[in-house]
Amino acid sequence: MWWGQRWMAHRGVYTLLAGPIPEGMELDHLCRVPACVNPDHLEIVTHKENMKRGEIKGGDRWVRSKTCKLGHDFDYVKNGKSICLKCQSIASKKYYKNKGSYTSSQFDEMPA
Repeated sequence: MWWGQRWMAHRGVYTLLAGPIPEGMELDHLCRVPACVNPDHLEIVTHKENMKRGEIKGGDRWVRSKTCKLGHDFDYVKNGKSICLKCQSIASKKYYKNKGSYTSSQFDEMPA
């Protein structure tokens, strides 16, 4: 409890060291570490701005993005993770191409 109300650690530390947080405003973690309480890593912003920044800089950028890291459009989201079927297909082909490519003679040449 803090002055009769519960606060998250970063809000309490910010208030003590940097000053009050205006009503209706939020703290944005500029470092993108939710557990960080360093006031130098926090900025007062509106909820809308905080959500907008989260889409750009979020901890898992690929979940918030519309494209994968190779530029393909995501096909769907499963368990909070965006899925790119093109990348899955490429990875699957590479896996099966290399699967079973090892011969017993390769293992015989390995030092004991």
